Amino acid sequence: MRNIQPILEGRYFHIYNRGVNGESIFRDNKDYFFFIEKLEEYVKKVATIHAYCLLRNHFHILVYIKENATEPKRDGKAGITLDFSKQLGYFFNKYAQAFNRRHERKGSLFTSPFRRKLIESDLYISSVIFYIHANAQHHGFVTDFREWPYSSYPQIIDGGSTLINPSWLFDWFGDKKMFIRFHESNKVLMEESQWVLEA
Repeated sequence: MRNIQPILEGRYFHIYNRGVNGESIFRDNKDYFFFIEKLEEYVKKVATIHAYCLLRNHFHILVYIKENATEPKRDGKAGITLDFSKQLGYFFNKYAQAFNRRHERKGSLFTSPFRRKLIESDLYISSVIFYIHANAQHHGFVTDFREWPYSSYPQIIDGGSTLINPSWLFDWFGDKKMFIRFHESNKVLMEESQWVLEA
Protein backbone atom coordinates (compact mmCIF):
# COMPACT_ATOMS: atom_id res chain seq x y z
CA MET A 1 0.00 0.00 0.00
CA ARG A 2 1.48 3.34 -1.04
CA ASN A 3 2.11 6.08 1.50
CA ILE A 4 -0.51 8.81 1.59
CA GLN A 5 1.02 12.27 1.71
CA PRO A 6 -0.40 14.34 4.59
CA ILE A 7 -2.14 17.61 3.74
CA LEU A 8 -0.21 20.53 5.22
CA GLU A 9 -1.64 23.97 5.89
CA GLY A 10 0.09 26.90 4.24
CA ARG A 11 1.33 24.77 1.31
CA TYR A 12 0.41 24.26 -2.35
CA PHE A 13 -0.95 20.93 -3.55
CA HIS A 14 -1.85 19.43 -6.89
CA ILE A 15 -5.05 17.47 -6.17
CA TYR A 16 -6.34 15.00 -8.72
CA ASN A 17 -8.76 12.10 -8.83
CA ARG A 18 -10.71 9.95 -11.26
CA GLY A 19 -13.81 7.83 -11.46
CA VAL A 20 -13.74 4.28 -10.12
CA ASN A 21 -12.48 1.87 -12.79
CA GLY A 22 -11.98 4.82 -15.13
CA GLU A 23 -15.72 5.51 -15.18
CA SER A 24 -16.98 8.92 -16.32
CA ILE A 25 -17.59 11.45 -13.56
CA PHE A 26 -18.99 14.02 -16.00
CA ARG A 27 -21.62 13.10 -18.58
CA ASP A 28 -23.04 16.47 -19.58
CA ASN A 29 -22.74 20.22 -19.03
CA LYS A 30 -24.85 20.10 -15.88
CA ASP A 31 -22.36 17.76 -14.25
CA TYR A 32 -19.42 20.05 -15.01
CA PHE A 33 -21.20 23.14 -13.74
CA PHE A 34 -22.51 21.38 -10.62
CA PHE A 35 -18.99 20.17 -9.82
CA ILE A 36 -17.66 23.74 -9.99
CA GLU A 37 -20.56 25.00 -7.89
CA LYS A 38 -19.87 22.45 -5.15
CA LEU A 39 -16.12 23.04 -5.38
CA GLU A 40 -16.80 26.65 -4.53
CA GLU A 41 -19.24 25.77 -1.77
CA TYR A 42 -17.07 23.22 0.07
CA VAL A 43 -13.42 23.51 -0.94
CA LYS A 44 -13.05 27.27 -1.22
CA LYS A 45 -13.68 27.50 2.54
CA VAL A 46 -10.42 25.68 3.26
CA ALA A 47 -8.27 26.35 0.19
CA THR A 48 -7.55 28.98 -2.43
CA ILE A 49 -8.08 27.42 -5.85
CA HIS A 50 -5.61 28.66 -8.46
CA ALA A 51 -6.30 26.35 -11.42
CA TYR A 52 -8.55 23.47 -12.42
CA CYS A 53 -9.36 21.24 -15.37
CA LEU A 54 -12.31 18.86 -15.54
CA LEU A 55 -12.20 15.98 -18.02
CA ARG A 56 -14.65 13.20 -18.65
CA ASN A 57 -13.27 10.69 -16.13
CA HIS A 58 -10.90 12.77 -13.97
CA PHE A 59 -10.02 16.22 -12.74
CA HIS A 60 -7.03 18.30 -11.60
CA ILE A 61 -6.93 21.29 -9.25
CA LEU A 62 -4.14 23.40 -7.80
CA VAL A 63 -4.87 24.60 -4.27
CA TYR A 64 -3.21 26.55 -1.51
CA ILE A 65 -4.32 25.12 1.84
CA LYS A 66 -5.52 27.91 4.10
CA GLU A 67 -4.15 28.12 7.63
CA ASN A 68 -6.60 27.94 10.52
CA ALA A 69 -9.66 27.93 8.27
CA THR A 70 -12.86 28.45 10.24
CA GLU A 71 -16.51 29.26 9.69
CA PRO A 72 -18.94 30.75 12.21
CA LYS A 73 -21.39 28.58 14.12
CA ARG A 74 -25.05 29.14 13.48
CA ASP A 75 -25.37 31.05 16.76
CA GLY A 76 -22.48 33.28 15.67
CA LYS A 77 -20.68 32.86 19.00
CA ALA A 78 -17.58 30.95 17.92
CA GLY A 79 -15.81 29.62 14.88
CA ILE A 80 -15.68 26.00 13.78
CA THR A 81 -12.25 24.79 12.66
CA LEU A 82 -12.38 23.27 9.19
CA ASP A 83 -10.20 20.44 7.89
CA PHE A 84 -9.27 20.31 4.19
CA SER A 85 -9.52 16.53 3.82
CA LYS A 86 -12.92 16.43 5.51
CA GLN A 87 -14.23 19.30 3.39
CA LEU A 88 -12.99 17.55 0.26
CA GLY A 89 -14.73 14.38 1.45
CA TYR A 90 -18.00 16.28 1.93
CA PHE A 91 -17.55 17.71 -1.56
CA PHE A 92 -16.96 14.29 -3.14
CA ASN A 93 -19.97 12.82 -1.34
CA LYS A 94 -22.30 15.67 -2.26
CA TYR A 95 -21.30 15.55 -5.90
CA ALA A 96 -21.46 11.73 -6.10
CA GLN A 97 -24.93 11.61 -4.51
CA ALA A 98 -26.30 14.16 -6.96
CA PHE A 99 -24.55 12.46 -9.90
CA ASN A 100 -25.99 9.07 -8.95
CA ARG A 101 -29.51 10.48 -8.65
CA ARG A 102 -29.32 12.29 -12.00
CA HIS A 103 -27.95 9.29 -13.87
CA GLU A 104 -29.79 6.53 -11.98
CA ARG A 105 -26.56 5.07 -10.75
CA LYS A 106 -25.45 3.42 -7.49
CA GLY A 107 -22.18 3.00 -5.63
CA SER A 108 -18.91 4.87 -5.25
CA LEU A 109 -18.01 7.37 -7.94
CA PHE A 110 -14.45 8.48 -7.08
CA THR A 111 -11.37 6.43 -6.32
CA SER A 112 -10.20 6.65 -2.74
CA PRO A 113 -8.04 8.05 -1.30
CA PHE A 114 -7.82 11.12 -3.50
CA ARG A 115 -4.36 11.71 -4.97
CA ARG A 116 -2.25 14.69 -3.99
CA LYS A 117 1.22 16.04 -4.66
CA LEU A 118 2.97 18.66 -2.55
CA ILE A 119 4.46 21.45 -4.64
CA GLU A 120 7.78 22.56 -3.23
CA SER A 121 9.17 25.14 -5.65
CA ASP A 122 7.97 28.31 -7.38
CA LEU A 123 8.94 26.96 -10.80
CA TYR A 124 6.93 23.82 -10.18
CA ILE A 125 3.85 25.90 -9.29
CA SER A 126 4.06 27.63 -12.68
CA SER A 127 4.55 24.29 -14.46
CA VAL A 128 1.60 22.68 -12.68
CA ILE A 129 -0.67 25.59 -13.62
CA PHE A 130 0.19 25.06 -17.28
CA TYR A 131 -0.03 21.26 -16.98
CA ILE A 132 -3.53 21.51 -15.51
CA HIS A 133 -4.73 23.94 -18.17
CA ALA A 134 -3.15 21.87 -20.97
CA ASN A 135 -4.62 18.57 -19.79
CA ALA A 136 -7.56 18.57 -22.20
CA GLN A 137 -5.16 18.99 -25.13
CA HIS A 138 -2.79 16.36 -23.74
CA HIS A 139 -5.65 13.83 -23.62
CA GLY A 140 -6.93 14.76 -27.08
CA PHE A 141 -10.22 16.40 -26.12
CA VAL A 142 -9.21 19.51 -28.08
CA THR A 143 -6.28 20.50 -30.30
CA ASP A 144 -5.79 23.73 -28.35
CA PHE A 145 -6.28 23.74 -24.56
CA ARG A 146 -7.63 27.30 -24.75
CA GLU A 147 -10.77 25.92 -26.42
CA TRP A 148 -11.68 23.61 -23.51
CA PRO A 149 -14.54 25.25 -21.57
CA TYR A 150 -14.17 23.19 -18.40
CA SER A 151 -10.85 24.56 -17.22
CA SER A 152 -9.97 27.71 -15.34
CA TYR A 153 -7.92 29.15 -18.23
CA PRO A 154 -10.80 30.88 -20.09
CA GLN A 155 -12.27 31.98 -16.75
CA ILE A 156 -8.95 33.55 -15.78
CA ILE A 157 -8.57 35.34 -19.11
CA ASP A 158 -12.17 36.59 -19.17
CA GLY A 159 -12.42 37.24 -15.43
CA GLY A 160 -15.77 35.50 -15.32
CA SER A 161 -15.36 33.29 -12.26
CA THR A 162 -15.80 33.79 -8.52
CA LEU A 163 -13.86 30.56 -7.89
CA ILE A 164 -10.51 31.80 -9.25
CA ASN A 165 -8.71 35.07 -8.44
CA PRO A 166 -7.02 36.13 -11.71
CA SER A 167 -5.08 38.97 -10.07
CA TRP A 168 -3.05 36.52 -7.93
CA LEU A 169 -2.12 34.52 -11.03
CA PHE A 170 -1.20 37.59 -13.05
CA ASP A 171 0.97 38.82 -10.17
CA TRP A 172 2.57 35.37 -9.91
CA PHE A 173 3.59 35.39 -13.58
CA GLY A 174 4.29 39.15 -13.71
CA ASP A 175 1.14 40.36 -15.41
CA LYS A 176 -1.66 39.10 -17.66
CA LYS A 177 0.50 39.23 -20.81
CA MET A 178 3.23 37.16 -19.17
CA PHE A 179 0.64 34.65 -17.91
CA ILE A 180 -0.60 34.22 -21.49
CA ARG A 181 2.94 34.13 -22.90
CA PHE A 182 4.00 31.39 -20.46
CA HIS A 183 1.08 29.23 -21.58
CA GLU A 184 1.68 29.90 -25.27
CA SER A 185 5.41 29.13 -25.08
CA ASN A 186 4.81 25.90 -23.18
CA LYS A 187 2.08 24.92 -25.65
CA VAL A 188 4.67 25.10 -28.42
CA LEU A 189 7.13 23.13 -26.28
CA MET A 190 4.51 20.48 -25.59
CA GLU A 191 3.68 20.12 -29.30
CA GLU A 192 7.33 19.94 -30.34
CA SER A 193 8.70 17.65 -27.66
CA GLN A 194 5.72 15.73 -26.24
CA TRP A 195 6.25 17.71 -23.03
CA VAL A 196 4.45 16.16 -20.07
CA LEU A 197 4.67 16.98 -16.40
CA GLU A 198 4.43 13.75 -14.50
CA ALA A 199 1.71 13.81 -11.83
